[in-house]
Amino acid sequence: MKLKNKIAVITGGSSGIGRETVKLFAKEGANVVFGDINEKLGKNLVEECQNNNIIFIKTDVTLINDVRNLIKTATDKFGRLDILFNNAGINSQKSIEDTTEEEWKRVIDINMTGVFLGCKYGIPEMLKTGGGSIINTGSTVGLVGSKEAFGYCATKGAVVNLTRQIAVDYSIKGIRANCICPGHTDTAFHNTTALNKEWLNKFGFRNTEEYLKAAVGNIPIGRLGKPIDIAKAVLFLASEDSSFITGITLVVDGGWLAKR
Repeated sequence: MKLKNKIAVITGGSSGIGRETVKLFAKEGANVVFGDINEKLGKNLVEECQNNNIIFIKTDVTLINDVRNLIKTATDKFGRLDILFNNAGINSQKSIEDTTEEEWKRVIDINMTGVFLGCKYGIPEMLKTGGGSIINTGSTVGLVGSKEAFGYCATKGAVVNLTRQIAVDYSIKGIRANCICPGHTDTAFHNTTALNKEWLNKFGFRNTEEYLKAAVGNIPIGRLGKPIDIAKAVLFLASEDSSFITGITLVVDGGWLAKR
């Protein structure tokens, strides 16, 4: 087991990449406390796993008290924090002209401030016990631009560099920080794009099938990523297998970025 007796906190853990990571971490021996805004899905995952070492806490990552409580639950229950996976995020499919100030603030609050708060309250707990591993979820479009995704690209780019800065400041103190950048992944999060008819029509796609065919056509491996593909990469960054790796951006995209 790669994470035997480790204590992990995961945000955005009720679905998609977060959900698979919760399950994989528990399988690898970790005690997992995960948060999500979707209480129903979170409780369903706990029931499905039937593992006493998986705890769900309803969490809005934009709220200081919620994030603080998520971290505190883990440390109160298990005594320390070894792994923090800041995964919660939302999509944003608008140009800068069409993005309202309210929409801009919302995507910043979730995609950027959520990561900031996780690190702000997670890092002191890691320092108490000599270190740990932080993994933040960025995106391939945090490294390059993408049409009509102004807020998403901007915030994910910020997460990439925020991660580097944490590595610079805290690696000497035993805390590694790395960023995982998924490409097109077959999740409900990804499929919000495919379900947005206005967006599809704007770029010449008649339906979801055409969009997905085009997306897959730009991936050298020839398929969308699966949530477990990303979860396994997160496991690598969380485990001792990556003990000399910090400050990196690990792209998991089937070769999409290489073809840009």
